[in-house]
Amino acid sequence: MSSSPYTFSDSETIDDTNSTISESDTIIQNQRQQISSTRKNRSHTIFFFRVDGDFAYCKICESNFANTNKRAYGYSRKGGNTTNLIAHLRDKYNITKNNYSEYLDEHEEPIAELANHPSTTCSPKRQELITRKVTAFIIKNVQPLFVLQNQAFQDLLLTCEPGYKIPCDKSIKQMLFLAYT
Repeated sequence: MSSSPYTFSDSETIDDTNSTISESDTIIQNQRQQISSTRKNRSHTIFFFRVDGDFAYCKICESNFANTNKRAYGYSRKGGNTTNLIAHLRDKYNITKNNYSEYLDEHEEPIAELANHPSTTCSPKRQELITRKVTAFIIKNVQPLFVLQNQAFQDLLLTCEPGYKIPCDKSIKQMLFLAYT
């Protein structure tokens, strides 16, 4: 026997010079054991969703909405399945389990832009002033409240004041009611 035998059990030793299991085989076996202890069949959605508590957010949507007041929809993780996440990727971006690697090759792995760019906020005084001006615009130009949901109008407001949070229809309705009473 050699000077440094590897012991695998009480009765079995393998010699360095005549080994049937090499060190690389041992490393591969260790890696397989580690992999088998974790889930083998991971969903492709892991590359496209950011997990925050009980919700998963699409990184692509977050990067698309980075400079708008829109937020990516939060998908609940309580059930533990990825069906809704897979459907979102398939329906919105035509990404499936068969072609997701092509998407990742063409684009870098999506990074949530909101996390990388701290959002600028509008001071409460400035927020109120702009909201009053938007309300006056709606009244004077007899605009429907739907104008607040118009992407071009939102882009205009956010270009002028990037930190401005566009109010919901309900808030504007209250201001319109106050303006006419």
